[in-house]
Amino acid sequence: MEIVTSLEQVGTLRENRMIIQSPVQDSITDSRIIFHGVGNQCVLLGNARLNEAKLDFLGDHGLVVICPTKFPVRMDAMIGYASTIFLGENLFTANICHYAANEGTFIYVGRNSLISYDVWIRTSDMHLIYDLYSGERIAHNKDVYLGESSWVGQNSLIGKGVVLGDGSVIGMGSVCTGRDMKECNAVYAGHPARLIRRNIMWFRRGTNSITEQDMRRGRYEKIPSGKNPFGQKQFQAKYQTFTAEFNTARSVFGAKSVEQRLQLLMKEAEYATGV
Repeated sequence: MEIVTSLEQVGTLRENRMIIQSPVQDSITDSRIIFHGVGNQCVLLGNARLNEAKLDFLGDHGLVVICPTKFPVRMDAMIGYASTIFLGENLFTANICHYAANEGTFIYVGRNSLISYDVWIRTSDMHLIYDLYSGERIAHNKDVYLGESSWVGQNSLIGKGVVLGDGSVIGMGSVCTGRDMKECNAVYAGHPARLIRRNIMWFRRGTNSITEQDMRRGRYEKIPSGKNPFGQKQFQAKYQTFTAEFNTARSVFGAKSVEQRLQLLMKEAEYATGV
């Protein structure tokens, strides 16, 4: 087992790898990165920082890539064998977000996304389930993909197989299963979550920052200039391309798989692959 709790300990790793592209004193604050296996990689790009985070690599050849963001990343993550978590650029989490990726699956959170308080994102049921008559396994793990500018409301659960379209919202307290949620610019909510509104656009600025002057002028009563809806065809093409490339990368095992997944995610982050 190898444990990292500070920037100084990164260089002590022998069987695993941690890459901090632009290390600063607060790159790792009040955090623990625990490697139970070997060949795992944790990558912080640009100014990405961990604060009050726990990353638990439970097996071998897991991968976490965190893109640049001005907000410290707060997370509690379990990464199983050959599993992957990708957090896109400019992600904001209001509190510690819980992630669980197992058995070679991935969790993908697109750039400019917002995750509210007490959210869980997981790719599995965490335990094995079989059919009594056939003896066959009936509960398999599935990837989770949240598109660009996703907004996940407070106390929501994102279950295995969820694919959320760009610019869409998951309402507070929702339970999202593997049903189709690929529509862009939409709101999904409920238990289980379902489509409740199309053709929406959300703005990242919080309503608690609106001033009296803003209210008098009706400043935010119309869509702010420069904001455009996301295209459905573009999202479908982007999602299908990424999934196909990721499937190729995870079709191999061991260290080669980690490197191929890392190269793909570096491309997603629009960085050179030579880290």
